[in-house]
Amino acid sequence: MHLSVKTVLETLETENPNAFSVSSKSDARAEQTNLIQTMQVLGGGLSLLLLLIGLLNFINVMFTCVLTRRREFAVLESIGMTKRQISGMLTWEGFYYALFTAGCMLTLGNGVLYLISKAVVQIADYTVFSYPFGLVAGLILTLFAVCLIVPAIVFRMTAKESVTERLHRTD
Repeated sequence: MHLSVKTVLETLETENPNAFSVSSKSDARAEQTNLIQTMQVLGGGLSLLLLLIGLLNFINVMFTCVLTRRREFAVLESIGMTKRQISGMLTWEGFYYALFTAGCMLTLGNGVLYLISKAVVQIADYTVFSYPFGLVAGLILTLFAVCLIVPAIVFRMTAKESVTERLHRTD
């Protein structure tokens, strides 16, 4: 019967716990791998939660913005602007929001990411930083999709009444 050296040493350790202790690099590596995976799952979950909160916040802000500007949109419609033109105007506003946010993300966000990556590498020298190009591109595409689509949808949801009904509304 062939036993590995590690198995023999572990057997001796259990028989004589006060004599010596056995620790192997492969066990330590397995523990570190498990710890890293746990941190990645927690970090990813926290990131998704923050993304969802940001998305819901943007939808709330757009909904509030459109509701507070409902009378303005009704006046624009009464002087000849179509609902399609107003929807297009809101889409362009959403585009500018997305452009500004993407610019901040690519400048300030990358600066913060760089500083954090340097700090983490100094704390844990076994870590390696790699820039998440795919994730950043996906976030920017999602940002533009949401900012271009949500304002027009919110306007269509709130502009179902006639122009005169919206003009006479006092809220």
